[in-house]
Amino acid sequence: MNKRNYSKWSAVKALLVLPMVAVALSAFAAPANNPCQAQESVVAERQSRPDEEKVDKMPTFRGGDLNAFCVWMQSNVKYPAEAVEKGISGRVLFEFVVDKDGTATSFVVLSSPDKVLSDEVERVFNSSPKEWEAGERDGEKVSVKFTMPIQFAM
Repeated sequence: MNKRNYSKWSAVKALLVLPMVAVALSAFAAPANNPCQAQESVVAERQSRPDEEKVDKMPTFRGGDLNAFCVWMQSNVKYPAEAVEKGISGRVLFEFVVDKDGTATSFVVLSSPDKVLSDEVERVFNSSPKEWEAGERDGEKVSVKFTMPIQFAM
């Protein structure tokens, strides 16, 4: 009466449930908070007439790609106290141009949850090191426009 009878199928069922639970947990887990990892959505366009060819060599920042600049930006952005007090979070989307001389210019905010966040991104952009190498097309230096997100999350 106190003895339980376990069948082989109950053991198999238990073993099948474990992988399903693991898959469910990984499917609903929050992604790692690395905004630069999602840079596949970053658009790199040439600033030129439509009839011109693609850029052969994209601009580089400190010898790295656009992700190197994204990491630099994200590590230097400070969450504004006013935004923390008001509970403001979200993504600031901005664009800029790396000119023929390797200067990052033409900063424009495309979207932002609040001006205080876009002001912080602009402050950091304006203080960024001038360590860009211009893009090239057919051996000539060209200007290249980038669009980049910066995520603010509490």
